Amino acid sequence: MIVRQILCVLFLLAANLNAAPKELVLNYEHQVPVHSGTLEAIYEDEHVKNIVNGFMFGALLALMIYSLYTYIATADKTHLYYSGYLCFSILFLLIRNGYLTQGIPVWSLSGLTISSTIALIFSIPFSNGYLRLKAYYPKIYRLGRWLIPILLIPMLIDLSGHPVMAFRVLQACLALAAGYWLSAACLSLIQGYKPAYHYLAALTFLLVCYGVYEGFHSSMSLQMGLCLQALVLSYALAVKLNDSKKQTMRLQTEMLQQTAGFSRELLIAQENEKESIAAELSNQVGQLLVLLKNEMHALEKLSEGTNTELFENITRDIGKAIEEVSNVSFSLRPYQMDTLGLKRSMERLAEDMAHEISTTLLIKIAEIDQLLTREAQMNLYRIVQELLSNLAKHADATTCSINIQISENYIVLKYRDNGKGYDTGYPSSGLGLSGIRERCKLLEADLKMSSKRNSGTEVYINIPMQILST
Repeated sequence: MIVRQILCVLFLLAANLNAAPKELVLNYEHQVPVHSGTLEAIYEDEHVKNIVNGFMFGALLALMIYSLYTYIATADKTHLYYSGYLCFSILFLLIRNGYLTQGIPVWSLSGLTISSTIALIFSIPFSNGYLRLKAYYPKIYRLGRWLIPILLIPMLIDLSGHPVMAFRVLQACLALAAGYWLSAACLSLIQGYKPAYHYLAALTFLLVCYGVYEGFHSSMSLQMGLCLQALVLSYALAVKLNDSKKQTMRLQTEMLQQTAGFSRELLIAQENEKESIAAELSNQVGQLLVLLKNEMHALEKLSEGTNTELFENITRDIGKAIEEVSNVSFSLRPYQMDTLGLKRSMERLAEDMAHEISTTLLIKIAEIDQLLTREAQMNLYRIVQELLSNLAKHADATTCSINIQISENYIVLKYRDNGKGYDTGYPSSGLGLSGIRERCKLLEADLKMSSKRNSGTEVYINIPMQILST
């Protein structure tokens, strides 16, 4: 039913266009327009017409500028083609109403032909882009590309010096373009592309207003149709842009979630690998070293006091190797966390570090045991371990303090040293801070780092209670 009504509108449109060149030809032949009525009535009619024209031109110009701005912001050529369509449609109306050709009326017919031809040419790629014909209907898309050279014919005829013939050919091209618009919209709609509803509604407004509406001036109907079409299409483009932004944000959120999930799995895999290596060191290498130490003691007894100093040196070296293996094993997997708890494990970590460096280390930890999940405990422990490792390797500080307290709904970690600091422009250069950032993301913690050259480093971490479990 809708298609039948639109076909009727196309018929009326063709009829109106057939009449247009005759009027224009008469105007060029006689150049004496005749108006009947009082001067006051004619003036009032012209005044109202100019007000309405000004309002509609302003609306079309605003929509064109908005679409052009959207193209600059998004680089979507659909908005550029739509801006071109509106620009030359406005130019067509200005010529049609005589605002641009009052002094040189002989240019009116050529101006109408050229401006409407370029507007039609812009409408084809706009329709292709808005309706996504390349994806939904490639055949129609290719047909549109062949249609553009055909639409150039009226302009070429006009430039050859036959304006009236060019305008008559333009009528057929306009009907051809309208048929293309209608076919493309209906086919996209059949494929379930919902934005085609807006496109079809805008096209219907344009054709109905120009083919059916009878106002106080023939150009007023076209202006109203173009204005309504522009409003509907601009709204549709705005909705499409908003949907595109929402989809982009959704994809970014999903990507961040996937990245966080990947980081979590990677860190868990690293912890599992460290646990495996620690078990191998403790159970295999450590036991072999202990066995070797016992065998050296037995061999020393069999030697009956000879080479005592050699055996003592070997036994001492084996003992150091056992201690080193134990330290590495504990560094890879702090088994004492399961028995001593998180607080005591971090305190022992700080005590061991204090024996290896000359920095005065002050550590204060609240009773946070049983407040964190096992995974969160390991992440917090690794953060402290990484901070102490950076202190030993890079800070060259004389004092350092680590304070972990409970504040309302947060566990707060404050780290501060008076070392040489680092350039915040290259925060991860040689400092291994990327692991701290990743673990803070897994803890959903707020991380703040501040440092200056020769002014020390401060780290502030807020861990929300939502990730805690009693």
